Amino acid sequence: MRMWSFECGMLNRRSRRNQRGMALMATLMVLLVILAVMLIGQIGAVSSGHTGVMTATSNALAASGSRTQAVSAFNMAQSGVNLTMYWLGVQASPPANTAAFAPALPGSTSTGSPARAKITPNSSKTTDYFSVEIYPDSSNTTNTQKKYLIESVGTSNGFTQIVRAYVEQTSLSKYEVLLNKWYPSNNYWVQGLSSFDGPVHDNNVGGQQENTLWLSNPGSTSPLFTYTGDDAYTVSSTGINWYKDNFSSSGAPTTKTDWASVASGGASTVHTSTSTVTFPTASTLQMNAALGGATAPSSTGVLVPTSGSSTNGGVYVHGDIKTMALSVGSPDTTQQIITITQAGPSSSTIVTTVTLTPSTNQTHVKTVTTPSSGSPVTTNVDYTGTTNGVIYTDGNIGSQTSPISGGLYGVVADNVVDGSGNITHRNALTIATDSTKNLNFDGSVTYHTARAKSGGAYVSEASDANFTQKAGVLGVISNNIMLDQKDYNNNNLTNFEFDGSEFAYTSCDADNYSGRSVGTWENMGSYISNIVGVFGTFNSANTLVSGFNTQFNYDMRLRDSPPPYFPTTGNQYDTVSWQRVSSTLQ
Repeated sequence: MRMWSFECGMLNRRSRRNQRGMALMATLMVLLVILAVMLIGQIGAVSSGHTGVMTATSNALAASGSRTQAVSAFNMAQSGVNLTMYWLGVQASPPANTAAFAPALPGSTSTGSPARAKITPNSSKTTDYFSVEIYPDSSNTTNTQKKYLIESVGTSNGFTQIVRAYVEQTSLSKYEVLLNKWYPSNNYWVQGLSSFDGPVHDNNVGGQQENTLWLSNPGSTSPLFTYTGDDAYTVSSTGINWYKDNFSSSGAPTTKTDWASVASGGASTVHTSTSTVTFPTASTLQMNAALGGATAPSSTGVLVPTSGSSTNGGVYVHGDIKTMALSVGSPDTTQQIITITQAGPSSSTIVTTVTLTPSTNQTHVKTVTTPSSGSPVTTNVDYTGTTNGVIYTDGNIGSQTSPISGGLYGVVADNVVDGSGNITHRNALTIATDSTKNLNFDGSVTYHTARAKSGGAYVSEASDANFTQKAGVLGVISNNIMLDQKDYNNNNLTNFEFDGSEFAYTSCDADNYSGRSVGTWENMGSYISNIVGVFGTFNSANTLVSGFNTQFNYDMRLRDSPPPYFPTTGNQYDTVSWQRVSSTLQ
């Protein structure tokens, strides 16, 4: 019955279509006559000095040609930026130039004044070419994260387009979590026991796949990865071992609902077989920055290198450190106080307090040496300047005798901000040990200006101007970074917060993770470790039995304003901004 009705309908439609076709032919004939009359009139109008169809058509073709040449010129300019990015990436080290220069692009010639690197891609079409000049950022002389402005001029048949791209070395602190190796094999990321609101990457060096346990029915538990960027969770090499609901039950997410449980951005934000991120090996970068050209001391104590009466480097500490306490001045919360306690010769104790006061551009060093018997000896020295922010020791920070004790704790001071909200002095510190030495956390390390929270979670930096303007930044670099069982007051270190970027040449984790009480490790910044740390243990019900629930929180500021002399990927660059402009800088 339905087939029959369909055929009848087809027959009726054909009949009506034939009728419409006859009407259409008549309409077209009328339109052609009208068009002919208009055309004759317009051609006649041309002879009377008016613009007609032929002229308008010619103008349209010319405009189309102009647009084509403009697009070609723009493509040339963009090619110049791309080739320069490639050139920067293959250099053994970032260019040390301090003034504008023409990069030595492959196949380029030098042209103009100031000189630019010019390339004509097609030698048979010399009217199409691009030329490039690079402007180093003025901060490059004091900043390990080198930054450059690339200006590229594209030309095609006399048409010109100018493109500028501001690029910077990729600082490792751009990652919320960066791992080089996944070890041991029974370690897991577990939904409900860990969370990430920034980019996470694992190089998977050595072939051990990362273990990730997700919940198919999470209930009130948030996804493991709440960051929605394309790089929310990336893994190189052999990829991910997925576990569903239990560490003994293999199962990868497959449906859209599954992926929404794993990552807020869904499957498109989780990638395997991605490029490996260059993981730096040991270097003398922080040591040299702290020394500022001075000779390292041979006796236990603290050196602030100077040129005359002015600071000329950072703070260099010779020998092991029992404790390093960070504190903030009062009422001047931009004043950073660093108190370093060491065991001196003949059972003496040396306490050195370095006070950095940017409001007066001054560094004060007070040293109190207390012998095993007798009266303390105190010295005070003042210097102009507030150092370059690097605090380096050739020893350990904290005792390495089991159970470990002592180490770093305290509060990072604020930036100096003017009445308009501009940062006039950034309080940026990097605390580093020799690459074979270790650092303990002896308590929380936090920013004086805390990041605001809403509903227990950090708000975005864009919603917290007070934090982005006032809070300083901190980097910690060591071989092994370990969290003590007892803090500096001898209390159980159950809940711990670290604000800043921590980088471990080997690993960063918790001492006695299987025997300590359950608590929370809150990291607000970057966690970077050659080998993934072990923070606690959990059972088959996904309940934490010992150690830490790890909450990783991203600090977007660390992408472009990392701690001083913090490790970078070397020859990898990020594009911070891009624009098309109408004139060159010079």
